[in-house]
Amino acid sequence: MLMTPEKESDDLALVRRFQAGDVRAFDAIVEAHFEAIGKLAVRLLGWRGDVQDVLQETFLVAYERLPQFEGRSQLRTWLAAIAIHVARRSLRRRRFRFWETAPEIAIESDCSLERDERAEQLRRAISRLGDSLREVIVLHYLEGKSIAETAEILGLRVNTVEVRLHRARKLLGAALEGRI
Repeated sequence: MLMTPEKESDDLALVRRFQAGDVRAFDAIVEAHFEAIGKLAVRLLGWRGDVQDVLQETFLVAYERLPQFEGRSQLRTWLAAIAIHVARRSLRRRRFRFWETAPEIAIESDCSLERDERAEQLRRAISRLGDSLREVIVLHYLEGKSIAETAEILGLRVNTVEVRLHRARKLLGAALEGRI
């Protein structure tokens, strides 16, 4: 989602209010970004229970670190980076598989059976990717982030993201063709 200058300005104003001691400003930050960060967590984890844990921890970390937020990146980008790090820890702790047991995640309801099967096949293929490849796929293709935004969120160079996207696409293509 592209941030408008007004939204960026509103976010920065909320951050500054929080940094000045208005803890209610944090409630407004959570309200403004909860849905987007929640969607990211669902795409990274795929299970409702884990998503709630990741969201809770993400905003707890943000609350603790917001006094040091300098505004060098957009607030949503900063929150997404925190969510990714929290999700990584969650995946390592629990060794869960991405999207394999998430029946509540639906494709568009008007999809044909063939398209549903193809989407499920893609979901399983994405779940088998390593964290570094899955993260770039989720951010770039499912979250609609540019390569530069993906690089910023993950703390990588642009060319590293491009290489990972290329590798991930190649693996996904092979998986969908039944070669792996």
